[in-house]
Amino acid sequence: MPHDPDSLPRRPWKHPALSQLIVCAGGTCGGPGGARVPRRDLLEAWKGAYLWRACHLSFSDCLGPCELAGNACLLSAAGSVWLGGLEERHYSLLAGWAAGCKQERRLLPLPDALRALELERFADPRELEFERKKS
Repeated sequence: MPHDPDSLPRRPWKHPALSQLIVCAGGTCGGPGGARVPRRDLLEAWKGAYLWRACHLSFSDCLGPCELAGNACLLSAAGSVWLGGLEERHYSLLAGWAAGCKQERRLLPLPDALRALELERFADPRELEFERKKS
């Protein structure tokens, strides 16, 4: 039976945050030949500046799309922003952005260098082929 998700009560979370950053650290992105994900550096930046309430940091073994490597997804009440093709230098920009959000106590726009990596992650279902093409 269909239901309206907006009509369901939402439980408050014990540790709310303005946003959440999920970084792909596995598969092609974190494996040999892929972009190096500076996981330790990111964790040190988040812990050192206590950025968790501005932006909760998480790592995923596979976020996709794998052919791009260096993927991340930024989630907030406003929606999601997918980034692809992140290189080592971009991760420090993400930490700086989170620090700015903490200082301003609100979500800030992403820096231009990160906005240039935004992906249109989802397709219009009318344009998708749901069956595998025969080769």
